[in-house]
Amino acid sequence: MVKNPAISVLLTFYNEEKYLSKAIQSILDQSFRNFELILVNDGSSDSSDAIVKSFQDDRIVYIEQENLGLSRALNNGLSRARGKYIARMDADDIAFPNRLQVQYDYMNAHQECVVSGSDVEIIDMNGKYVFTKYNSREFPKRMKDFYRNCPLQHPTVMFVKDIALKCGGYYEPIRQYFEDHMLWAKMRKYGELHSIPEVLLSYRLRPNSISVKGFNQGLNELKKEILIQGFATPEQLVSFEKIKQDIRTGTSERVANYHLFLARKYMLHSSDSLSIWHHASSSLKQKLRLETLALMIAAIIPFKLRRLIIDIIK
Repeated sequence: MVKNPAISVLLTFYNEEKYLSKAIQSILDQSFRNFELILVNDGSSDSSDAIVKSFQDDRIVYIEQENLGLSRALNNGLSRARGKYIARMDADDIAFPNRLQVQYDYMNAHQECVVSGSDVEIIDMNGKYVFTKYNSREFPKRMKDFYRNCPLQHPTVMFVKDIALKCGGYYEPIRQYFEDHMLWAKMRKYGELHSIPEVLLSYRLRPNSISVKGFNQGLNELKKEILIQGFATPEQLVSFEKIKQDIRTGTSERVANYHLFLARKYMLHSSDSLSIWHHASSSLKQKLRLETLALMIAAIIPFKLRRLIIDIIK
């Protein structure tokens, strides 16, 4: 066990055996060394437990709990953290080797900042690079519309632990989906949120990362109400659980939207063959949309000409 860690990296997981090892290793390989890695197993039934126990590193703090949901797991880890700063990490993402050092230096240099995030590179579920997402460029716009758009991606953040605890930690009744946004809404009363203009994480995009069209609007409206209130009423929690159930039952549409999203991004970033493949994969998961057909045709156009047309339209 590290004696006085400056940072507590908080990584929770539930049945993430496919990606967990790489996520853990990316933290253990950090250039910044004075940290503890808190791993919270939220009742996994796969081989995640064995994967964690295969690592022999005194910076790891391992916590096991029954399946109580993401917010409870995060608070469980937060209560055990000893660092001044908490760095969040998801079990399917990969941190760049300098991530902790860059954010630690930034937080120390900007004492007014209570939560910082970063830019990310987006990878698909197989780890293939798709595009770079410059969150820092979108940040000012998102802050102006704070209650509709979460300004920071959760696995990129580093925040001040004592401020988070003063705010009550993660809001457990909602369990997941915007537990991070809820915390930032409370923490911004004590300081500023910043987005560092540097890529510090590979963010893995999977079908469950893509909202199902139709359910998303209802979720956003309900989320805004709860964020402004600072809590959820019993009636709102019932509505929220109904929306989550609808999302879970829309699996095939989520997979189709995942492929469609990647197809668009590949089309804009020159990988024509992958764009066409993802368009076709999207079509196989649901009826062929006019939008999908149009994009497939566009993907056949030579990339330079396609970029010229896009620039003219813009």
